[in-house]
Amino acid sequence: MNKLGFISFLVIFICHINLFAQPASPDYFKGVAELNKKNYNASVNSFNRSIQSDNIPDAYLYRGMAYYYLENYTKALEDFKNPKIDRLSEKELWMAKIYARLGDAETSVLYLKKYLNEKNRVDNKSIISDPAFDNIQSSGVWYQFWQQDELSGDEQFLDDVSFYFSRNDYNKALNILDEALIEFPERTEFYYLRGQAYSFLKENSQAIYNFNKAIESNFTNPEYFKSRAEAFFAKEDYVSAGKDYNQAIRLKPEVFEWYLDRAVVNMKLKNFSASQKDVQFYLGYFPDDITANKLAADINKARGAFSESLRYYNALLAKDQSNPEYFKSRGAIYLETKTYRQAVNDFSMALDLDPGDGETYFYKGLARLYLNETEGACSDWQKAQRLGNLEVIEYQLKYCR
Repeated sequence: MNKLGFISFLVIFICHINLFAQPASPDYFKGVAELNKKNYNASVNSFNRSIQSDNIPDAYLYRGMAYYYLENYTKALEDFKNPKIDRLSEKELWMAKIYARLGDAETSVLYLKKYLNEKNRVDNKSIISDPAFDNIQSSGVWYQFWQQDELSGDEQFLDDVSFYFSRNDYNKALNILDEALIEFPERTEFYYLRGQAYSFLKENSQAIYNFNKAIESNFTNPEYFKSRAEAFFAKEDYVSAGKDYNQAIRLKPEVFEWYLDRAVVNMKLKNFSASQKDVQFYLGYFPDDITANKLAADINKARGAFSESLRYYNALLAKDQSNPEYFKSRGAIYLETKTYRQAVNDFSMALDLDPGDGETYFYKGLARLYLNETEGACSDWQKAQRLGNLEVIEYQLKYCR
């Protein structure tokens, strides 16, 4: 997760149980995907169909967001006021934004007061700087509200932690969180935030310990499991990481990025069928996503499906020939399939774009060796060695005199 602003992102997950009464339809997922892609009309249409077939309260919340971005505030309010929505803090903030857009400062502040009484919310600075409230910034109601608003002790801790996170000062944030937990030991978010701070400091065992404490108190928060999965992954405990991604996705299946994360975990575990399933699910909604297509290529390469991997790399290179990694990776497939001339060509293209990659010189030398171009291979290996690649030494001793 992005280090800056992740505390604001946390509000999306806190106190939210999303165990669907029935499986979500493709229309529900498409609605979320189109919302992510800012195709708001398409998102509304998909959620219209989803609401007809699914029993998922979040469909109203997400459709309300789409209407908001379409500036159809009447429809957005209808959805946010739907009693089926259980994510109260979120809809209160969205309604505060809508009334601010409409210039109704009193009603906006009314909903904002309700929102600020929630334990899990974004910090005050994020609200004040939100462009949604620009229309009422100069109103007396807005001014008086913030003059009267005082943070409670635990909220002040959260505000301070947010400040130091935004400056990447995680040690200072940890000091504040230690104090906060002495005074408010029941606040689960403090353990979670402490886990995040340790993760950013790459102290993953400490991070896991704190995520465990958070999960013990709140086992329905998907973000807790996702964050612990990242810490397990950093420790190369892929089995535990996979279990946590499973639980995070079970709790909130519409977070598409987590499917890619889980695919990487399963690739590490050599569970290629599961990896492929997750990537294909993602590509079904984001077919042009570069990261997902690259991952699909890598999964197919790892499982030995070289023709499929080549298909993905060919598509990637058809769109972007400025990335040396694409040429290098396709060259490695050609090397694996003994298509040595194409391998040399791709490695040469990669080196034109990134001449400082010693590993690519090593691979290019291998391809030239298999083409009986020993002198050229030795020349490439010499460049690889100069760039710090040590793999070449064995080959230089054997083939270069």
